[in-house]
Amino acid sequence: MDTRHHQLVLFSLLLVISLSSCNTCEVSFDQKTADCSNRGYHHIPVLSNFTENLDLSGNDISHLDETSFQNLTNLKFLNMNWNRIKSIAKDTFSGLSSLQNLSIGHNKINILQKQFGEMSFTRNSMLEYVDISFNTKLPLYEEALYPDAVFASLSSVRELHVDLLPNPIFGTGFSNMTNLNKLVFKDCVLMHLSNDTFVNFRNLESLTYLDMSNCQVNVRHFVKIEKAFLQYFSSLQYLDLSRSYITLPVAMEILYGLTVNTNNTNPVRKMKVLNLYNVNPFQLLWMYDVDYAVKVTTEMTKYYRQLCVEDINVGNNGIVEIEVGTLESFDDFSCLRRVTISENNFMFTFPRFALSVSLFVAKSINLEELDFSYVAIKFTMNQNTGRNSLQTQKKQSSFRCVMPFKVGRHMRYIRLTHLLFPFGLDCDLDLSTCPVLKLLDISETTILSENFRIKEARVEYMNVSGMDFGTTGRMLLGNLKWVHRLVIQNANLDRAFSNKNYIFKDIKHVDEVDMSLNHLSTLDEESVQGLEGVNNVVLSWNFFSDFPEGLYNLKNLTDIDLRHNQLTYLREKERTWLDRMNSRPERNIRILMNGNPFACTCETLDFVFWICDTNVMLDYHNNYTCTLPNGSTVMLCHVNQKYPLYLGNCNKESFWIVFAISGISILLLLLVASSFAFKFRWKIQYFFWRKLKGKPAVVTDIRHYTYKSFITYSEEDCWSHNSFLPKLEQLEKEDGIRCCVQERDIIAGENEIKRLTEFLLDSEKFMLVLTKDFIDTKWCEFVLDICLRERMERRNNGCLVMIFKDIDPRCAPEFITNAYKHCKSITYPEEENDEEGFWYEIRQTLLH
Repeated sequence: MDTRHHQLVLFSLLLVISLSSCNTCEVSFDQKTADCSNRGYHHIPVLSNFTENLDLSGNDISHLDETSFQNLTNLKFLNMNWNRIKSIAKDTFSGLSSLQNLSIGHNKINILQKQFGEMSFTRNSMLEYVDISFNTKLPLYEEALYPDAVFASLSSVRELHVDLLPNPIFGTGFSNMTNLNKLVFKDCVLMHLSNDTFVNFRNLESLTYLDMSNCQVNVRHFVKIEKAFLQYFSSLQYLDLSRSYITLPVAMEILYGLTVNTNNTNPVRKMKVLNLYNVNPFQLLWMYDVDYAVKVTTEMTKYYRQLCVEDINVGNNGIVEIEVGTLESFDDFSCLRRVTISENNFMFTFPRFALSVSLFVAKSINLEELDFSYVAIKFTMNQNTGRNSLQTQKKQSSFRCVMPFKVGRHMRYIRLTHLLFPFGLDCDLDLSTCPVLKLLDISETTILSENFRIKEARVEYMNVSGMDFGTTGRMLLGNLKWVHRLVIQNANLDRAFSNKNYIFKDIKHVDEVDMSLNHLSTLDEESVQGLEGVNNVVLSWNFFSDFPEGLYNLKNLTDIDLRHNQLTYLREKERTWLDRMNSRPERNIRILMNGNPFACTCETLDFVFWICDTNVMLDYHNNYTCTLPNGSTVMLCHVNQKYPLYLGNCNKESFWIVFAISGISILLLLLVASSFAFKFRWKIQYFFWRKLKGKPAVVTDIRHYTYKSFITYSEEDCWSHNSFLPKLEQLEKEDGIRCCVQERDIIAGENEIKRLTEFLLDSEKFMLVLTKDFIDTKWCEFVLDICLRERMERRNNGCLVMIFKDIDPRCAPEFITNAYKHCKSITYPEEENDEEGFWYEIRQTLLH
């Protein structure tokens, strides 16, 4: 019988184990922590009595009774969020005397029902955190009487998360929660809050934190929020109303409740945090036809003036204007540490408001952080024109005004990012009044020109990403005394360096530079001048197919980030340099190359060996992948270990390799010859037709030419077509002369060089109309060259005439200035009154 009994017990145990093996909890080695979340449990699993931390969230438990935790008497932390709990017996938690943290949110518990009201936590004297939020659903018109006895038994709780129901009634039981420090209202619906709603909180002196964020308002029903409902939170230091649908004017109005206890002796109430972020959400405009645009006035801020808040956030509230005098009218500025006014729609539109802001900042002597970001006012349509005009103004005067940036000696963080309203700075900024400034972020900001200086800037972090450094910016970065990390992403550095705008050349000191996302494919030595002291360079997300040459000049480098580029391998020169840099005493080097399309071929085999054996620190070291010649992808170090299997015999020489090299050499020779012929094709054709024509050089003027002058100009030049050519044709008719105009008389389809040769030989003079469009073309250089040759053949300096329109001959390209010395020149006048003299000189030149 005993044997049969033992077999039955053993079978039962095996059956339980087999049934539960697929959903067992994860239990720590010391059996104190058990993770039983998201396992589909319908009941509390059997666990060790040593369990202290139990996570049962995301299961299907619907009922708790006195036996649920009878074997878990040592529980300290219990999480049962996101279950289906509907009922809890009154003594369910009575045996958990060590319980400190209880979370039963997101269930189906109705805290207003009688069964929940019978619960008691008097035996849970160590309980400090309770979350019973997102449980009760109630019609908007019903009153919600919170169960007094339950909350009275939570006298040890320091943090409570509970729903704020539409018509709440908080009984006297809440006055017993004397240790309550933080009250968080979740699933918050604002329907009716009277001045006495929280009267039973008046003696809770430990309550310093009130979170009423994300509260919803249903305007289809009568909503009444009286302005003094916060009056009984006498010790409140942190108030969070962010993302509550109450509008900014209402939010400023209910601050009255925090000021009712102020008097002549204590005229200002001090607080740590006031978060009014997005209390005027854009959805109100669509849902309830509420005016979104807000003008902050002195009247609106009359209650805030009696507060002295360290951290104030009024971001994303549709503020379009702040009335002059509002900011500097506050009673006490000494508390202010952090101001966030980002994501609104106002800017410093006129001097009086700018002065008002300056006074506000100057009075806030302890201000540490200013965030005025994400302000979109206006797109600029003529940005390039603005830049050019601004640069012209700078060239006209060497004087630079200096504007002190007075923000207080405690300022540590300044964020002026994503400002979309074009503005220019005619003065340099002096940051000498900010000796402890750590962060300066002006990224993604529309500035008409970066040609201003930031003087005396000593910051740990500076971000100028998103600004256009294509043609300017050297002055902005050149005066930085000491910057630990400079971020300059997405700043058109590819155009800057191609324009020879070496923005780092005058920089004083920087430790780390982030140049990622700049479309860079090369980085030469001149581009990194001024960065010789840098130890960390980030060049990720660019287009480098070769190792950047400029990095060889940075002797202090310890970190190189080349992730997500186009590197297929590192050459021997680059590998040798990295090994040498890594052998420096007390300073190794690390290079990050993940995300590059490495190639594993016979040509890159040395790189494959190196990357698996080097002592240089790498990000993926043995986990890089590479592409084989057949297109497949493998682990790079697998190729290192078995390269004959993947690449075959890389040392085998064959006829086809020699044949291929010879063929390529011949092809390159033909390519060079054909490119030479293509480059000088016009001259070759000219000399051919010149030789074929065979006319002797004319030294005297005895010969009769068919044309008085050969004239050429740019086909794309409007002035030549619309003004010069009609005037020329008028002269031909009046004086009975005949001119050959290339653009008029050479018929499409004819051999252009042949006809040009014939016209030049049959023309007494050669006249070139030089405009900006014309001198930029290779054709202009070619025609001028053959005209000079014909002039030398005829030994007649007067046969070549150059007409300049909007061009200074002294500033023209070299081939123009060289020819200018050996010909006659006529310059189109700048004044319209002098045009008759110009055409008179043209006529005389043609006739004589």
